[in-house]
Amino acid sequence: MSNCQYQQLETSSFPVVSSLLNPVSNEIKFIGTNFYTAGYLANASYGGAYADQVTIDSATQVTATWTYGLPPIGAEEVPALWFNQTGTNVRQYANISATLKKDLTISGATPSLSCSFSGGCKLEVTADGLSTILRNDSVNNFISVCDETCEF
Repeated sequence: MSNCQYQQLETSSFPVVSSLLNPVSNEIKFIGTNFYTAGYLANASYGGAYADQVTIDSATQVTATWTYGLPPIGAEEVPALWFNQTGTNVRQYANISATLKKDLTISGATPSLSCSFSGGCKLEVTADGLSTILRNDSVNNFISVCDETCEF
């Protein structure tokens, strides 16, 4: 078992997120203060899924993008934002009090689905973020038809 070493940085101003914007289905904009703009890489997660791309836009805004959409979460949830100092193990988490709720909204499905008893029918379901939750945890998140789990 290894020991965790940490250092309390008392003279540093920690990042604080005051609000969240969700302008498109696969993006969160973190608005706040004291975001690191040089020498750090930003990371973000929401609903257990890590953002595929995180851009530090300025000292007051960071944009996180999930390629397959934000995972749908049925309740208010606090996303995570942290900054890793390049070339070190220093990680600083932003203080976030704002929450975000992303409901699952099915925008399309195969109409008039008919299948044979031997299987092999094709079902198409369209919903922002559905791929993210299915890829993130396929054991607990899945689509089933007639009590049979669909294969992807």
